Amino acid sequence: MSELSIEQLRERGGYVAAKAEIKSVGPTKLFAQLESTFEGGALSYQLRPSLSVDFDEEVGQISVESTYIVKIRSDEQTHITGEGNESGESLLASLELVFLGLFDLQLEEGDRIPTREEIEAYSRSTALFAIHPFVRE
Repeated sequence: MSELSIEQLRERGGYVAAKAEIKSVGPTKLFAQLESTFEGGALSYQLRPSLSVDFDEEVGQISVESTYIVKIRSDEQTHITGEGNESGESLLASLELVFLGLFDLQLEEGDRIPTREEIEAYSRSTALFAIHPFVRE
């Protein structure tokens, strides 16, 4: 499903989006570690997001755990400590942010249970967009 465009994901998750309401969004893990001192130079970062989804059919709740791992590097060679790599960059800081979004499905009598594909598509589009502002803060 990861090769689908955002428009395709939103279309596939449309049924769930019409029935879901945000219950809560919040951090479950915030970790930051300074790896070395910054003495100047150009900065770069690598962001590795990941997502896990769970659907509790009994209570009609979708939980979306969004994890962001960020590595901040500098191209300067004048760091007191730090991890270098083959390109001469030095690791300045590591961050790991994990946020959990809970979404209640408002299913009425006669509504069908969404498919796993619909829930995944909703989670990778609309639910992720709902969580993202909390991560930016």
